[in-house]
This record gives sequence, structure tokens and C-alpha cells, in this order.
Amino acid sequence: MKEIRICWTPDITHEPRGVFRDGGFWYGDFDEPRRALALIVNTENAKHGANTHWIEERTVEGCEPTA
Repeated sequence: MKEIRICWTPDITHEPRGVFRDGGFWYGDFDEPRRALALIVNTENAKHGANTHWIEERTVEGCEPTA
């Protein structure tokens, strides 16, 4: 199973609430979370500059989603 989260460059600061409060919480890589995180990344890159935010992926071994 894959997980995704938002990452950003160390020079960027955010308000201590909202999606950034957890410092990049990991979500299951499904359509809805990916669309939501992509929208946030696009918005934050428009605000702070290109490539300041991105989606990081990781594979969680031995963990398969339930049907």
C-alpha cells in the first residue's frame, strides 16, 4: 500500500492550523486524498513559489487496504 503527504521546503512557514499543523500527515494513496493534496500543493506553490510544496510517496510493506 502507498501513502502520500504534503512536503515543503524548510524556509516556508504556515499558520499552526489546517493541513499543515501535523507537519505532513500521511494519507492512504486513494483518489480523493490525492486530488485534495494536489489542490493544496498547487495553491501553495502559487502563493510561495514553484516547487516549494510537493506530494511525497512511500510504500508501507505488509499493509494492504481492505475491500
